[in-house]
Amino acid sequence: MISPATTLFMSLNIPQDCYNYLIDHVYYVYLLKSLKKERVYVGYSGDLRVRVEAHNLGKVRSTKYYRPWRLVYYESYLNQHDATKREKQLKLHAAKEVLLKQIATSLDGG
Repeated sequence: MISPATTLFMSLNIPQDCYNYLIDHVYYVYLLKSLKKERVYVGYSGDLRVRVEAHNLGKVRSTKYYRPWRLVYYESYLNQHDATKREKQLKLHAAKEVLLKQIATSLDGG
């Protein structure tokens, strides 16, 4: 399966050596929705697929009791500091509420 970052980089016709560097240096801020309870979780990772899988396998202490999880939103960053800064911002109630309103249809499964 091709990652969203790979699809983006391929569509931009980025040279292969640049692409290889960029694909290894993409950081994701993501929002998961519990399919068990009315919970959402905001996180950050350098490997989105692996991290979502870890949440669903119960390897993340703070989310294991609310499994299974569905990825409903993510943002990608080329700078780790920017990604962690955004994650902290979204973990604040007000910023998270704004995002949840923006993606209400995705949260409902649509």
